[in-house]
Amino acid sequence: MTPQDPANTDDGAPLLPEEGAALIAAALAPGEKTLVAAVSGGPDSTVLMHAVAALVARGEGHRATIVSIDHGLRPESTGEAAAVVAQAGALGLAARSRRWEPDAAPAAGIQQAARAARYRLLADEARAAGATTLLTAHTQDDQAETVLMRFCAGSGIDGLAGMAERAPLDAVAGEAGTGITLVRPFLCVAKARLIAACGDFGWWHVRDPANTDFRHTRARLRALLPALAQEGLTPSRLTRLARRAGETREALNHAAEVLFTQAHLADCDGTLTLDGAVLRNAPVALVRRVLRRAFLACGGDAAGAHGYGPGLEKIEALTSALQQALRQGKALPGRTLAGIRLACTADGRVSLSRAGPRRAVRA
Repeated sequence: MTPQDPANTDDGAPLLPEEGAALIAAALAPGEKTLVAAVSGGPDSTVLMHAVAALVARGEGHRATIVSIDHGLRPESTGEAAAVVAQAGALGLAARSRRWEPDAAPAAGIQQAARAARYRLLADEARAAGATTLLTAHTQDDQAETVLMRFCAGSGIDGLAGMAERAPLDAVAGEAGTGITLVRPFLCVAKARLIAACGDFGWWHVRDPANTDFRHTRARLRALLPALAQEGLTPSRLTRLARRAGETREALNHAAEVLFTQAHLADCDGTLTLDGAVLRNAPVALVRRVLRRAFLACGGDAAGAHGYGPGLEKIEALTSALQQALRQGKALPGRTLAGIRLACTADGRVSLSRAGPRRAVRA
């Protein structure tokens, strides 16, 4: 998808089912024929469901299952999930709903907990359907909000890249080894087009009151978007920023992989060894990525909850300490981060290995 594509407009022209089907087909990899689509009943996912139906109707071998997750956070949610299943059935699509039933409601971060649960349940349904592709209806506006949230959090290039059109589900589901790809075919589509489609075609849909609940960060930032747009910071430009940041991230990752290969000395008995002479005066942005790459290669819990490795601020501090030690020809005593112990000898050999269990501190 390029910025010149028709779907990348900010106008309110309704997105036709055939257009949506074309966007889905363009986002799929060759051979991705068995799909699961997450449909909440909101306008965005309702349009996605109709686009999926149009794709299946092409007769190109695509099979799809619609899944609606009932979070149980509102009294209406169960009925809404049932309505999604009924609408999918009317379109000739297989469908089912799943209810989230936590052992105890989280005292805080209810949206984050519900999001994590949603992806876990969707992963279960994808496996049951034999699908390795999960479709969601994230839009250009969602991307803009994500970029703003990460900008406010002080994210680097990786964070400002926002959501990718295709990404491993592991990265957002908080569990490894799902083997499922999350595909977001509507990332370049303005939300207004999807709302217009529901209105023009008379498609049943619901509005989640949480979207305008100012207790949630995303809702507060969403309310700021019109004012930002008046200053030129439109959702399409924020999406363009995310795309360019993603391109920069890819370039940095490529360069870091080359640097990692040059620095890699050995990987033996659970210890990965790097040549500090290669890292000593390399650009700090690349060394950070080399260390993160090494952390992930060492396994353990280095990948963190989302598969991205240690947090940016922590890896920044460790990279600074390591390069300083290398330049001064000093040893760096072992430091443990995300379950991995890093140490550096005075002659510049950098070693990483899984940290042992912490010893209990005696009173």
